[in-house]
Amino acid sequence: MFDKGLVYQAYKPVYYSPSSRTALAEAELEYNAQHTSTAVHFRFHLINFPLESVVGGLDEGGKRHCSVYALVWTTTPWTLPLNDAICFAPDAQYLLIEPPEKHKNPIRTLYIISEATLPAFESKIQQKVTVHGRFGGNLLKDCIYANCMWHEVGMPMI
Repeated sequence: MFDKGLVYQAYKPVYYSPSSRTALAEAELEYNAQHTSTAVHFRFHLINFPLESVVGGLDEGGKRHCSVYALVWTTTPWTLPLNDAICFAPDAQYLLIEPPEKHKNPIRTLYIISEATLPAFESKIQQKVTVHGRFGGNLLKDCIYANCMWHEVGMPMI
């Protein structure tokens, strides 16, 4: 194949976005003004989040179980089934939140979201959330979450 010129070595540019500080695929440089990206918030169930270290007594004396989820945002929702990890910033601040419509559920549903993204999230859902606790990202270093398709598979937070 090499002798026929089908395989060759050459230089290619690596496109870089200074605003997002990441390499870009060539397809990401093509701009279509009519294109609308699909962005979603998605929750991953945390298996071993140390809830008591963030807030104690939230379970109302054992009357209500708490389920904690990592809330992620993506513009590539079709990649979620093959998600291998959730990344976090160890030096960032995170919040344990509860949307208003979840207050009366028999199982209390709590979400982890970065403190910096809370205003945009509240604006998107057009509701104020209850903040139950604030903690540093280092607390997430040993957490694992359930894969969205194979719930028996635990994935790391890195």
